[in-house]
Amino acid sequence: MRRRHVGLALLLTGAILLTGCAELVDIERRALVVGAGVDLGPAGIGYRVTVQYPAPEGQGGGGGGGSLGGGGQSSGTGVPRTIGATGVNVGLAMDNLRQESDRFLYLGNLSLIAIGMPLAEQGALTPLDFFLRSGEVSESAQIVVTTADAGALLQQKAPEGVALPLFEYLRQAEVVHVPTSPDPLWRFMALTYSKSEAAYAPIIAPSTQGQAFTGVGTALFLRGRMVGTVTGYQTSVLDWLIKKQGFPDGVVTLPGAAGPVTLRVVGVTKRLQVVSPSDIVLHMRFQAYLREGHGLILDDKDIRPLEGDAAAQLTSQVRGVLDELQKDGTDVIGLAPRVHARYPDATADWPAAFSHLHLGLDVSIRITGGGRET
Repeated sequence: MRRRHVGLALLLTGAILLTGCAELVDIERRALVVGAGVDLGPAGIGYRVTVQYPAPEGQGGGGGGGSLGGGGQSSGTGVPRTIGATGVNVGLAMDNLRQESDRFLYLGNLSLIAIGMPLAEQGALTPLDFFLRSGEVSESAQIVVTTADAGALLQQKAPEGVALPLFEYLRQAEVVHVPTSPDPLWRFMALTYSKSEAAYAPIIAPSTQGQAFTGVGTALFLRGRMVGTVTGYQTSVLDWLIKKQGFPDGVVTLPGAAGPVTLRVVGVTKRLQVVSPSDIVLHMRFQAYLREGHGLILDDKDIRPLEGDAAAQLTSQVRGVLDELQKDGTDVIGLAPRVHARYPDATADWPAAFSHLHLGLDVSIRITGGGRET
Protein backbone atom coordinates (compact mmCIF):
# COMPACT_ATOMS: atom_id res chain seq x y z
CA MET A 1 0.00 0.00 0.00
CA ARG A 2 2.84 2.36 0.86
CA ARG A 3 4.43 1.78 -2.57
CA ARG A 4 1.11 2.66 -4.19
CA HIS A 5 1.03 5.97 -2.26
CA VAL A 6 4.62 6.75 -3.24
CA GLY A 7 3.84 6.04 -6.89
CA LEU A 8 0.76 8.25 -6.77
CA ALA A 9 2.79 11.08 -5.21
CA LEU A 10 5.40 10.81 -7.97
CA LEU A 11 2.71 10.94 -10.66
CA LEU A 12 1.15 14.04 -9.13
CA THR A 13 4.55 15.69 -8.85
CA GLY A 14 5.30 14.92 -12.50
CA ALA A 15 1.93 16.33 -13.57
CA ILE A 16 2.61 19.57 -11.72
CA LEU A 17 6.04 19.89 -13.31
CA LEU A 18 4.68 19.21 -16.79
CA THR A 19 2.22 22.08 -16.50
CA GLY A 20 5.18 24.44 -16.41
CA CYS A 21 6.44 26.60 -13.59
CA ALA A 22 4.68 29.64 -15.10
CA GLU A 23 1.36 28.29 -13.89
CA LEU A 24 2.69 28.23 -10.31
CA VAL A 25 3.82 31.86 -10.32
CA ASP A 26 1.43 34.46 -8.97
CA ILE A 27 0.16 36.76 -11.73
CA GLU A 28 1.53 39.78 -9.88
CA ARG A 29 5.03 38.27 -9.99
CA ARG A 30 5.00 37.65 -13.73
CA ALA A 31 6.53 39.89 -16.37
CA LEU A 32 4.06 39.64 -19.26
CA VAL A 33 6.46 39.89 -22.20
CA VAL A 34 4.78 41.62 -25.16
CA GLY A 35 7.77 42.03 -27.48
CA ALA A 36 11.02 40.20 -28.16
CA GLY A 37 13.96 41.22 -30.33
CA VAL A 38 16.66 38.83 -31.52
CA ASP A 39 20.03 39.98 -32.88
CA LEU A 40 23.39 38.42 -33.54
CA GLY A 41 25.54 38.26 -30.42
CA PRO A 42 28.84 40.07 -29.90
CA ALA A 43 31.27 39.41 -32.75
CA GLY A 44 28.52 37.47 -34.49
CA ILE A 45 28.63 34.67 -31.93
CA GLY A 46 25.38 33.47 -30.40
CA TYR A 47 22.40 35.76 -29.94
CA ARG A 48 21.32 38.81 -28.03
CA VAL A 49 17.68 38.72 -26.95
CA THR A 50 15.79 41.81 -25.79
CA VAL A 51 12.33 41.67 -24.28
CA GLN A 52 9.81 44.36 -23.42
CA TYR A 53 7.09 44.11 -20.80
CA PRO A 54 4.93 46.48 -18.73
CA ALA A 55 5.99 46.77 -15.09
CA PRO A 56 4.12 48.55 -12.29
CA GLU A 57 5.28 52.14 -12.05
CA GLY A 58 7.78 52.70 -9.27
CA GLN A 59 8.75 49.01 -9.04
CA GLY A 60 11.87 47.34 -10.37
CA GLY A 61 11.49 45.57 -13.65
CA GLY A 62 15.03 44.53 -14.27
CA GLY A 63 18.23 45.97 -15.60
CA GLY A 64 19.31 46.31 -19.19
CA GLY A 65 17.30 48.98 -20.97
CA GLY A 66 15.44 50.10 -17.87
CA SER A 67 12.29 52.22 -18.17
CA LEU A 68 11.06 53.38 -21.54
CA GLY A 69 8.84 56.30 -22.31
CA GLY A 70 9.83 58.51 -19.42
CA GLY A 71 7.50 56.98 -16.83
CA GLY A 72 4.25 56.95 -18.86
CA GLN A 73 1.64 54.25 -18.42
CA SER A 74 1.34 51.34 -20.86
CA SER A 75 -2.32 50.75 -21.65
CA GLY A 76 -3.02 51.31 -17.98
CA THR A 77 -0.90 48.33 -16.93
CA GLY A 78 2.50 49.85 -16.17
CA VAL A 79 5.70 51.38 -17.45
CA PRO A 80 7.22 49.62 -20.48
CA ARG A 81 10.62 48.17 -19.61
CA THR A 82 13.27 46.35 -21.60
CA ILE A 83 16.05 44.00 -20.59
CA GLY A 84 18.59 42.21 -22.74
CA ALA A 85 21.05 39.34 -22.46
CA THR A 86 23.22 37.16 -24.67
CA GLY A 87 23.65 33.41 -25.02
CA VAL A 88 24.98 30.82 -27.43
CA ASN A 89 21.35 30.10 -28.31
CA VAL A 90 18.04 31.85 -27.67
CA GLY A 91 17.09 29.49 -24.84
CA LEU A 92 20.26 30.27 -22.86
CA ALA A 93 19.86 33.98 -23.59
CA MET A 94 16.34 33.77 -22.12
CA ASP A 95 17.76 31.99 -19.06
CA ASN A 96 20.26 34.82 -18.65
CA LEU A 97 17.46 37.34 -19.06
CA ARG A 98 15.65 35.84 -16.11
CA GLN A 99 18.66 36.75 -13.97
CA GLU A 100 18.11 40.40 -14.95
CA SER A 101 14.53 40.62 -13.71
CA ASP A 102 12.87 40.13 -10.34
CA ARG A 103 9.86 38.72 -12.18
CA PHE A 104 9.15 35.51 -14.04
CA LEU A 105 9.32 36.17 -17.79
CA TYR A 106 6.04 34.86 -19.19
CA LEU A 107 5.76 34.57 -23.00
CA GLY A 108 2.04 33.84 -23.22
CA ASN A 109 1.35 37.49 -24.11
CA LEU A 110 4.15 37.79 -26.67
CA SER A 111 2.71 39.65 -29.67
CA LEU A 112 5.80 40.77 -31.60
CA ILE A 113 9.07 39.10 -32.58
CA ALA A 114 11.61 41.42 -34.21
CA ILE A 115 14.64 40.07 -36.09
CA GLY A 116 17.65 42.30 -36.76
CA MET A 117 18.50 42.52 -40.46
CA PRO A 118 22.05 41.10 -40.13
CA LEU A 119 20.58 38.03 -38.41
CA ALA A 120 17.82 37.76 -41.02
CA GLU A 121 20.44 37.73 -43.77
CA GLN A 122 22.30 34.95 -41.99
CA GLY A 123 19.17 32.92 -41.29
CA ALA A 124 16.20 33.30 -38.94
CA LEU A 125 15.02 29.69 -38.61
CA THR A 126 17.25 28.70 -35.69
CA PRO A 127 16.33 31.58 -33.36
CA LEU A 128 12.64 31.45 -34.31
CA ASP A 129 12.60 27.73 -33.55
CA PHE A 130 12.74 28.56 -29.83
CA PHE A 131 9.51 30.60 -30.01
CA LEU A 132 7.78 28.09 -32.29
CA ARG A 133 8.47 25.23 -29.87
CA SER A 134 7.54 27.21 -26.78
CA GLY A 135 4.26 26.10 -25.33
CA GLU A 136 3.53 29.69 -24.29
CA VAL A 137 4.03 31.69 -27.49
CA SER A 138 0.96 32.28 -29.65
CA GLU A 139 1.34 31.42 -33.33
CA SER A 140 -0.37 34.73 -34.13
CA ALA A 141 2.64 36.74 -32.91
CA GLN A 142 3.80 39.12 -35.65
CA ILE A 143 7.22 38.82 -37.30
CA VAL A 144 9.17 41.90 -38.44
CA VAL A 145 12.68 42.63 -39.69
CA THR A 146 14.36 45.76 -38.33
CA THR A 147 16.75 48.02 -40.21
CA ALA A 148 18.66 48.64 -37.00
CA ASP A 149 19.21 46.11 -34.25
CA ALA A 150 15.93 44.64 -33.03
CA GLY A 151 16.92 45.57 -29.48
CA ALA A 152 17.46 49.19 -30.54
CA LEU A 153 13.94 49.32 -31.99
CA LEU A 154 12.39 48.08 -28.75
CA GLN A 155 14.38 50.68 -26.80
CA GLN A 156 12.85 53.59 -28.72
CA LYS A 157 11.27 56.01 -26.26
CA ALA A 158 7.47 55.86 -26.41
CA PRO A 159 4.80 56.24 -23.71
CA GLU A 160 3.37 52.77 -24.42
CA GLY A 161 6.61 51.19 -25.54
CA VAL A 162 7.11 49.86 -29.06
CA ALA A 163 5.91 46.25 -29.08
CA LEU A 164 2.18 46.71 -28.43
CA PRO A 165 1.65 49.75 -30.71
CA LEU A 166 3.59 47.99 -33.47
CA PHE A 167 1.51 44.84 -33.05
CA GLU A 168 -1.69 46.88 -33.30
CA TYR A 169 -0.34 48.65 -36.41
CA LEU A 170 0.43 45.32 -38.08
CA ARG A 171 -2.90 43.82 -37.09
CA GLN A 172 -4.74 46.77 -38.63
CA ALA A 173 -2.49 46.76 -41.70
CA GLU A 174 -4.08 43.49 -42.81
CA VAL A 175 -7.34 45.32 -43.53
CA VAL A 176 -6.47 49.01 -44.05
CA HIS A 177 -4.80 50.69 -47.02
CA VAL A 178 -1.23 51.07 -45.81
CA PRO A 179 1.80 49.65 -47.67
CA THR A 180 2.56 46.92 -45.15
CA SER A 181 1.96 43.17 -45.45
CA PRO A 182 2.01 41.47 -42.03
CA ASP A 183 3.06 37.82 -41.78
CA PRO A 184 2.31 36.20 -38.39
CA LEU A 185 4.54 33.50 -36.92
CA TRP A 186 2.43 30.52 -38.05
CA ARG A 187 2.29 31.61 -41.69
CA PHE A 188 5.88 32.85 -41.80
CA MET A 189 7.19 29.53 -40.51
CA ALA A 190 4.92 27.49 -42.78
CA LEU A 191 6.17 29.36 -45.85
CA THR A 192 9.76 29.31 -44.60
CA TYR A 193 9.79 25.54 -44.14
CA SER A 194 8.24 25.05 -47.58
CA LYS A 195 10.69 23.84 -50.24
CA SER A 196 8.91 25.80 -52.94
CA GLU A 197 7.18 28.88 -51.52
CA ALA A 198 8.84 31.94 -50.02
CA ALA A 199 8.06 33.95 -46.89
CA TYR A 200 7.99 37.69 -46.30
CA ALA A 201 8.01 40.08 -43.36
CA PRO A 202 7.58 43.85 -42.93
CA ILE A 203 10.76 45.89 -42.60
CA ILE A 204 10.47 48.32 -39.69
CA ALA A 205 12.74 51.27 -38.94
CA PRO A 206 12.93 53.49 -35.83
CA SER A 207 11.18 56.83 -36.16
CA THR A 208 11.50 60.11 -34.27
CA GLN A 209 8.07 61.50 -35.15
CA GLY A 210 4.61 60.13 -34.47
CA GLN A 211 4.99 56.47 -33.57
CA ALA A 212 8.44 55.20 -32.60
CA PHE A 213 8.53 53.05 -35.74
CA THR A 214 7.75 53.22 -39.44
CA GLY A 215 7.33 50.63 -42.17
CA VAL A 216 9.90 50.99 -44.95
CA GLY A 217 9.48 47.85 -47.05
CA THR A 218 9.14 44.08 -47.17
CA ALA A 219 11.85 41.47 -46.64
CA LEU A 220 11.83 38.37 -48.84
CA PHE A 221 12.85 35.04 -47.29
CA LEU A 222 13.81 31.79 -48.96
CA ARG A 223 14.15 28.76 -46.69
CA GLY A 224 14.66 30.91 -43.62
CA ARG A 225 17.19 33.41 -44.97
CA MET A 226 16.46 36.92 -46.15
CA VAL A 227 17.54 37.08 -49.80
CA GLY A 228 15.97 40.30 -51.01
CA THR A 229 13.92 43.38 -50.17
CA VAL A 230 11.21 45.48 -51.75
CA THR A 231 11.17 49.12 -50.63
CA GLY A 232 9.63 52.47 -51.47
CA TYR A 233 6.64 52.61 -53.80
CA GLN A 234 7.32 49.02 -54.87
CA THR A 235 6.08 47.96 -51.44
CA SER A 236 2.60 49.15 -52.43
CA VAL A 237 2.84 47.23 -55.70
CA LEU A 238 3.89 44.05 -53.88
CA ASP A 239 0.92 44.46 -51.53
CA TRP A 240 -1.45 44.38 -54.51
CA LEU A 241 0.01 40.96 -55.29
CA ILE A 242 -0.09 39.39 -51.82
CA LYS A 243 -2.74 41.17 -49.75
CA LYS A 244 -6.40 40.17 -49.86
CA GLN A 245 -7.73 43.53 -48.70
CA GLY A 246 -6.54 46.89 -47.45
CA PHE A 247 -4.70 47.74 -50.67
CA PRO A 248 -2.48 50.85 -50.70
CA ASP A 249 -2.90 53.67 -53.21
CA GLY A 250 -1.52 53.66 -56.74
CA VAL A 251 0.15 56.56 -58.56
CA VAL A 252 -0.04 57.09 -62.33
CA THR A 253 0.25 59.95 -64.84
CA LEU A 254 -2.84 60.60 -66.96
CA PRO A 255 -3.58 63.07 -69.79
CA GLY A 256 -5.32 66.22 -68.59
CA ALA A 257 -4.07 66.06 -65.01
CA ALA A 258 -1.82 68.83 -63.72
CA GLY A 259 0.35 66.32 -61.84
CA PRO A 260 0.57 62.71 -60.68
CA VAL A 261 -2.81 61.06 -60.17
CA THR A 262 -3.47 59.11 -56.97
CA LEU A 263 -5.85 56.17 -57.20
CA ARG A 264 -7.45 54.65 -54.12
CA VAL A 265 -7.33 50.93 -54.88
CA VAL A 266 -10.41 49.35 -53.32
CA GLY A 267 -10.18 45.92 -54.92
CA VAL A 268 -7.73 43.66 -56.75
CA THR A 269 -8.91 40.40 -58.27
CA LYS A 270 -6.14 37.97 -59.22
CA ARG A 271 -6.42 34.88 -61.41
CA LEU A 272 -3.62 32.50 -62.42
CA GLN A 273 -3.66 30.70 -65.77
CA VAL A 274 -1.22 27.78 -65.86
CA VAL A 275 -0.49 27.28 -69.56
CA SER A 276 2.45 24.92 -69.06
CA PRO A 277 5.05 24.19 -66.34
CA SER A 278 7.13 27.11 -67.59
CA ASP A 279 4.41 29.46 -68.83
CA ILE A 280 1.92 31.18 -66.49
CA VAL A 281 -0.30 34.19 -67.04
CA LEU A 282 -1.31 36.41 -64.11
CA HIS A 283 -4.58 38.27 -64.66
CA MET A 284 -5.17 41.29 -62.40
CA ARG A 285 -8.33 43.38 -62.27
CA PHE A 286 -8.15 46.65 -60.32
CA GLN A 287 -11.06 48.63 -59.00
CA ALA A 288 -10.16 52.15 -57.95
CA TYR A 289 -11.50 55.64 -57.57
CA LEU A 290 -9.83 58.96 -58.11
CA ARG A 291 -8.34 60.24 -54.90
CA GLU A 292 -6.28 63.08 -56.28
CA GLY A 293 -6.08 64.35 -59.85
CA HIS A 294 -6.13 68.11 -60.27
CA GLY A 295 -7.52 69.15 -63.65
CA LEU A 296 -8.74 65.67 -64.58
CA ILE A 297 -12.33 65.27 -65.78
CA LEU A 298 -14.01 61.87 -65.63
CA ASP A 299 -17.07 61.15 -67.74
CA ASP A 300 -18.41 58.32 -69.88
CA LYS A 301 -16.79 59.36 -73.14
CA ASP A 302 -13.33 59.97 -71.63
CA ILE A 303 -12.97 57.17 -69.10
CA ARG A 304 -11.85 54.27 -71.34
CA PRO A 305 -8.70 55.96 -72.70
CA LEU A 306 -7.78 57.01 -69.16
CA GLU A 307 -8.28 53.46 -67.89
CA GLY A 308 -6.13 52.15 -70.74
CA ASP A 309 -3.30 54.53 -69.84
CA ALA A 310 -3.60 53.64 -66.15
CA ALA A 311 -3.60 49.90 -66.91
CA ALA A 312 -0.43 50.24 -69.01
CA GLN A 313 1.38 52.03 -66.19
CA LEU A 314 0.16 49.58 -63.54
CA THR A 315 1.37 46.75 -65.78
CA SER A 316 4.84 48.30 -65.87
CA GLN A 317 4.84 48.77 -62.09
CA VAL A 318 3.73 45.21 -61.36
CA ARG A 319 6.20 43.83 -63.90
CA GLY A 320 9.04 45.60 -62.11
CA VAL A 321 8.17 43.90 -58.81
CA LEU A 322 7.68 40.49 -60.45
CA ASP A 323 11.15 40.84 -61.98
CA GLU A 324 12.56 41.45 -58.47
CA LEU A 325 10.76 38.38 -57.12
CA GLN A 326 11.97 36.18 -59.96
CA LYS A 327 15.52 37.48 -59.61
CA ASP A 328 15.58 36.25 -56.00
CA GLY A 329 13.55 33.07 -56.70
CA THR A 330 11.01 34.16 -54.10
CA ASP A 331 7.50 33.05 -55.01
CA VAL A 332 5.53 34.99 -52.39
CA ILE A 333 2.47 35.20 -54.67
CA GLY A 334 1.58 31.52 -54.40
CA LEU A 335 2.24 30.14 -57.89
CA ALA A 336 3.84 26.89 -56.68
CA PRO A 337 0.66 25.12 -55.42
CA ARG A 338 -1.15 25.86 -58.69
CA VAL A 339 1.69 24.51 -60.80
CA HIS A 340 2.22 21.50 -58.52
CA ALA A 341 -1.43 20.48 -58.85
CA ARG A 342 -0.97 19.92 -62.61
CA TYR A 343 2.77 19.36 -62.97
CA PRO A 344 4.21 17.92 -59.70
CA ASP A 345 7.69 17.39 -61.11
CA ALA A 346 7.96 21.05 -62.12
CA THR A 347 8.14 22.21 -58.49
CA ALA A 348 11.00 19.91 -57.40
CA ASP A 349 13.31 22.96 -57.41
CA TRP A 350 10.72 25.68 -57.65
CA PRO A 351 12.92 28.69 -56.69
CA ALA A 352 15.13 27.94 -59.71
CA ALA A 353 12.15 27.20 -61.95
CA PHE A 354 10.35 30.36 -60.78
CA SER A 355 13.41 32.45 -61.65
CA HIS A 356 13.25 31.29 -65.27
CA LEU A 357 9.47 31.15 -65.57
CA HIS A 358 7.75 32.97 -68.42
CA LEU A 359 5.27 34.99 -66.41
CA GLY A 360 2.72 36.78 -68.56
CA LEU A 361 0.78 39.71 -67.14
CA ASP A 362 -2.69 40.95 -68.03
CA VAL A 363 -3.83 44.07 -66.13
CA SER A 364 -7.05 46.03 -66.43
CA ILE A 365 -8.60 48.72 -64.23
CA ARG A 366 -12.01 50.19 -63.60
CA ILE A 367 -11.83 53.80 -62.36
CA THR A 368 -14.84 55.31 -60.65
CA GLY A 369 -15.36 58.57 -58.83
CA GLY A 370 -15.96 62.19 -59.77
CA GLY A 371 -12.76 64.11 -60.35
CA ARG A 372 -13.70 67.57 -61.65
CA GLU A 373 -11.59 70.38 -63.06
CA THR A 374 -11.19 73.29 -60.67
